[in-house]
Amino acid sequence: MEIFQVLVVVAMIAIAVWQKSREKRVKRMQIRKQQLKKKLDAHLTVVPPPIPVEARTKKKEELRKPIEQASTSPLPSQSAVHETRTSSVRLNTREEARRAFIYSEIFSRKYE
Repeated sequence: MEIFQVLVVVAMIAIAVWQKSREKRVKRMQIRKQQLKKKLDAHLTVVPPPIPVEARTKKKEELRKPIEQASTSPLPSQSAVHETRTSSVRLNTREEARRAFIYSEIFSRKYE
């Protein structure tokens, strides 16, 4: 009978230890989740300041102007460009020129 009582006590102690370790694991997981959530919120909550409406419309108007009017440096003549290339490309706005330049850089870096 004494052995049975000892086994019951040992089992109760083992269950108590297991429950304590489980509680600690749950607490650690909650703390990790909170830390991760804080880091994620810090990265996601960075919002740039809003741009005033006047600045947006002004920029759009500037982009609509032809490149020839906006640039101060003289452009090569169409005949010189046509002689070096078989196909001609016409860029009418700054935005189109910007896109063309970005794509040309991407292609030149990709295929070097």
